[in-house]
Amino acid sequence: MATSNIPDWQQNNRETSNSYVWISVSVFACLILCVSTAFCGLGVWTIRNGSIADSQPEAEEPSQASQQGTLEELTSDPRWQLMFHDEFKDNEHNWDVGPYQNDNVIMNRSIHDGKYIWDFESNSSWDFWSFPDAQIVEDFIASVQIRHLEGNSAEGFGLILRAYENDFYLFRIDEQGHVGFYIFIRDEYTPIMERTTSVIKAGEVNEITVQVRGDRFTFYVNGEEISSIEDDRIPRGRVGILTSTSGQPESVLDFNSDGNAQGSHPSKYEIDNFKIWAPAMGDTALDVLVPEDGHIVFVSDADGNPEIYSIRTDGTQLKRLTNDEADDTSPKWSPDGSRIAFVSTRDGNPEIYLINADGSDPARITNDPADDLTPAWSPDGEKIVFSSDRDGNHEIYTYDLNTAEEVRLTNDPADDIHPHWSPAENTIIFKTTQHGSIRICTVDLATGEIKIVSVKNPAADNHPVFSGSGDRFLYETSLLQGGIGIAVADIDGTNNLEIVEKDGLNMWPTWSP
Repeated sequence: MATSNIPDWQQNNRETSNSYVWISVSVFACLILCVSTAFCGLGVWTIRNGSIADSQPEAEEPSQASQQGTLEELTSDPRWQLMFHDEFKDNEHNWDVGPYQNDNVIMNRSIHDGKYIWDFESNSSWDFWSFPDAQIVEDFIASVQIRHLEGNSAEGFGLILRAYENDFYLFRIDEQGHVGFYIFIRDEYTPIMERTTSVIKAGEVNEITVQVRGDRFTFYVNGEEISSIEDDRIPRGRVGILTSTSGQPESVLDFNSDGNAQGSHPSKYEIDNFKIWAPAMGDTALDVLVPEDGHIVFVSDADGNPEIYSIRTDGTQLKRLTNDEADDTSPKWSPDGSRIAFVSTRDGNPEIYLINADGSDPARITNDPADDLTPAWSPDGEKIVFSSDRDGNHEIYTYDLNTAEEVRLTNDPADDIHPHWSPAENTIIFKTTQHGSIRICTVDLATGEIKIVSVKNPAADNHPVFSGSGDRFLYETSLLQGGIGIAVADIDGTNNLEIVEKDGLNMWPTWSP
C-alpha cells in the first residue's frame, strides 16, 4: 500500500484534497530496451476530489477517413515498423483477464468475439491498467480503439506509457471532452497537460494514438492532433491500456463532494486493435561535427542495439566505435575532437564513459547505482558536467578528469537535467522543474548562485543553447496547449524575447558559427 497525490481529473469542481490512496498489485520486469518479457500486472487507484484545467476551444470533429489517414501517415514512415498488434482473437499476449474484487469494486475482464471487455461495478473512482507480453520501448507509436459502453461520461480511458518499475506516464480522455497527460514518478503524481476537445465521440469507438520520440510526446484522438509536449523524466518502459470507474450513476455529470455514491454503479469498456510501432533497425541520432576533420558521431541500432559510430561528412570512413550488448548513447565530442563522452548501460545502469575518437581505450568515469546521464564537456576539455539521480532526484554534477573529483552543483527536490557549459567556462545552463514548471536556470561556478533565466511559463522551456560568445542563449518555450516557440535572452535572463511565436511546433534552435 502506498500513498500518492492523484487528483481526480474527472471532477469539475475546483477543490483539491490529499486523501488519495493507490493500490498496485503488479509484476514489473526491469529489463533494458527491446528485451521481450512476460508481464501480467494490475494497477488500481482510489481517486478523490481534484481539478481540471480550463477548457480550450478545439477544431471540428474529423471524419473517419481523416482518422485512418492520420495513423497511416504516421506509421507509413519507413523509420517505423509494426512491432505488436493484438486484435484480441484470443489471449496469446497474456493480458489481465478474470475477476478481481475489493471493498470498492467488482471487476471482470475477458476476451470475447475479438474484443477485450472490461466490466465493473464500483462505488468510488478507480483507475485500472493492463499490459501485454511486449517489449520495453523507448521511442514508439502506440494506438488503441476504445468504446465506453456503459457508465458515467466523466470516466476516463486511454494509454499508460513508458511504465518502468514504479514510474509511468498516463494519457487519457473522457466523453465530457477532457484530455490529460500525467506522470507518476517517485510516488508523486503530476499533471503535465490538461485541456478539452470536441473530437471525442460519446458512446462510439475512439481511437487514441501517442507518438513518442525522445522527450517529445504527440497526442492524437480520432485522427486529430491534440497536443505535443516534452518530458524526459522516464526514458523507456512498457505500454498498456488504461480505464477508470467513477462510482457514479450515468445521470450524474459532476461528482459529489467526497467522490462516493450510494451503492455500486456499472462501467463497461470494449477494447480493440492495440498496436505498437518501434523505430526500424538502423534509425540514427546525430551529434555535432568535429570542425577540424569533418567527422560526425552518432548512435545507430543497425547492428541490433544502440551503438556509437562515426563517419566523415562526405559519407566515407564509417566506423563502429562501441561494441557491447548494452545501450551506448548520448555521444559528445571533446573540444579538441580527440575523445568522446557517452552514456552506457554495460555495467547494469546508465554511467558516463570515455573513448578515444577511434573507439579505443573505453573507460568508465562514474560509478554509482543510480542513473548518470547527459554528459557535456567543459570548454577546456578538463571536466564533464552531467545529471544524476544518485541522491533521490536528478541533480547537476561535474567530474574532474585529472583528479576524479565529483562536485554536486544543485541541491533541490526537483529534477535538474540537460546541463551545458558556457564558452566562458564560468556558467552552466540547465533545465529544471524546481519552480513549478520546466524552466531554464544557470549556476555560477564561482559562487554557486542559481538563477532563473527564462520567462515564467506554465508549461515548459527546453533545449537551451549558448551563443558562440556565451553572453546569450536560445531556447524552446511552449504552452500547455502544445504550441512551441523560440526565445532568446541574455545570459542573466534580461532582454528575454520570443523571436518565433508559439504557432505550431518550432523546435531545436541553434546558432550560426
